[in-house]
Amino acid sequence: MPHRKAKVVGLDGTGFEVENKSMHYQMRTARCSYRRYIKLGVSADLDKQIILRQTIHKGPRNDNKDFMLLLKGIKTNLVCADKGYDAGKHHEYVIKVLGAKSCIKVRNFISRNNRNTLRKKVANNFDEKAYHQRSKVESIFSSIKRKYGSCLKARTFAAQQKEILCKLIAYNIDRNINYSFWFF
Repeated sequence: MPHRKAKVVGLDGTGFEVENKSMHYQMRTARCSYRRYIKLGVSADLDKQIILRQTIHKGPRNDNKDFMLLLKGIKTNLVCADKGYDAGKHHEYVIKVLGAKSCIKVRNFISRNNRNTLRKKVANNFDEKAYHQRSKVESIFSSIKRKYGSCLKARTFAAQQKEILCKLIAYNIDRNINYSFWFF
């Protein structure tokens, strides 16, 4: 597998609606007993604002499960992620395996059974300015949903995965064409 390189990598997840009806309409008419959506997790190069890797699953789903998969094959200096990705094994993977700085926000509550000293060290050396680079991932999601829609038209899960992949490919191509002067 070829390595992808990025100075700063951001991880986050978002959801895509499955039905065409608005959530407000569904709740008012009681046609939806529980919210179905497709969960997209991405790792993005925050300097170029392009998507490096993605995972697509049926939601609701915890972001934590996709952490290692999203960083596989990426060389980076800094990994930014929100509290949803906070775990001792994730900090350890970033620091020891990737050789990068972990800028994953540490949850306020740490149970007695889970007093990982590495997490404490990350919490003590937390760089708030670097952490706010993560908001660029939210910007990527906003751009994709604004340009290509936040609702999926496909009915089957396999077709929904393909539809999301097409949106991500279109976003990366658009980003490379319209902002190519940034990449030189």
